[in-house]
Amino acid sequence: MHTKFLYTIALLLVSFQLLVAQQSVSTYKYQWLNLGMSESPEKTQAFRWRTDTTSANAVIQFREDLPSPDLTINAKTINAISVTYNDYGIVKTYHKATLENLTPATKYIYRIGDGNQKWSEWFQFKTAKEQSSPFTFTYIADVQSGIVSHYPRVFRKSVEVCPESAFLLFSGDITERAEDEELNNFFYAMSWLPAMKPIVVVPDNHEYHVTPGIRSRTELASVWGHLFSYPQNAPDSLSRLGNYYFDYQGVRFIMMNSKAFSDYEKPYKYQVLEWLEDKLKNNPNSWTIIVHHQPMYSIADGRSGTTNQKYLKPPYDKYSVDLVLSGHDHGYSRIGLRGSKSKSGKINSPVYVVSVAGEQMYVSAYPDSCDRLASNTQLFQNVRINGNVLNFKTYDATGKLYDEFELIKKKSGKYMISKIPDYEERTELPISRKRKYTDEEWLQLEKHRQEYLGRITTK
Repeated sequence: MHTKFLYTIALLLVSFQLLVAQQSVSTYKYQWLNLGMSESPEKTQAFRWRTDTTSANAVIQFREDLPSPDLTINAKTINAISVTYNDYGIVKTYHKATLENLTPATKYIYRIGDGNQKWSEWFQFKTAKEQSSPFTFTYIADVQSGIVSHYPRVFRKSVEVCPESAFLLFSGDITERAEDEELNNFFYAMSWLPAMKPIVVVPDNHEYHVTPGIRSRTELASVWGHLFSYPQNAPDSLSRLGNYYFDYQGVRFIMMNSKAFSDYEKPYKYQVLEWLEDKLKNNPNSWTIIVHHQPMYSIADGRSGTTNQKYLKPPYDKYSVDLVLSGHDHGYSRIGLRGSKSKSGKINSPVYVVSVAGEQMYVSAYPDSCDRLASNTQLFQNVRINGNVLNFKTYDATGKLYDEFELIKKKSGKYMISKIPDYEERTELPISRKRKYTDEEWLQLEKHRQEYLGRITTK
């Protein structure tokens, strides 16, 4: 009888705890919740979010996912690290937490709260596998403008086309000025997804604040260090500017702040190159992907990539980097076969891709070196690595496949197979840029475009 009584009390206590937990769901007010990338994504997951200053402390509760609604049973709770910060007059409390010793290739469920019975909804995430294994990621460049008007359709279509993506990779310029309202819009546009899939971002020129009076971007946004979680595995002078690397299921990703590399003096450049060479030389992975915002070969009218070509191309070629992802030029280009002038399909240099997802478009320089080019077109990319094959697909905002290629590694070398869809390139001049040119200049640009079309039809 006594045992039955204790058992009944225990059931009532559990039921009461579940009732309290269920009643308090969604009462915790938060912003910018996102998963980050860690140095060991198979067993570690990092989180960032912010609240108003009334929530000085925060916790995260988690457990392995299960179909039952009894999610709090056997759930663990850990304290977040919280700091109140004033970012140009916007005072918020920023929280970060890291879950460690997780099981590889496992689905977890979690929620965040104030530690005092106020909780968010529950979210799921999945850890990476320990060994090399097939996976897909989504690559998005230059959100920057039209964040709530034009970018959301691209992002939603990317989720529809590529629901299996392990993480979302952004090559810089996620906003125009890295100010509070724009960052709110960036997270708003993606809704709940950053809370379930890691956000991998590298900063560049539009992550820098404009210095008053001189209209120059000289300082990385002070809030950047509170926004996203990324491995602190570069020297401190590089790490604080958003340089880092991580390994994911057989691929090494190296993320570089190309604005700092371009702007800073030679001592900084040499420090980056020393770090870069070490990560390329001591690389146990089969594939290497580098991400920096400013491209190796610019495709925008009036731009060049001479600094990157001088300093970065030699180590990329030396260590057989496979793929370089960029943005900055607000257009699309893929340079691989034509750039290498290979007739057999065998290539030694990386494939260089530039893309754009946001509203703002630039006039293309229409270089002959591109395997595929696009202007005035919003795009996203789906990249899949499976053993010795890397498949790269570019889709436009409507979900139509615009470009595709494969890299295949054999004993005899690396080969590229171009699978361009059978329809013409989108080369139209962006009418939104016409105001920046005189009528005569605009006519010359159209003439240049027609000359390009004439050249590529003869190849």
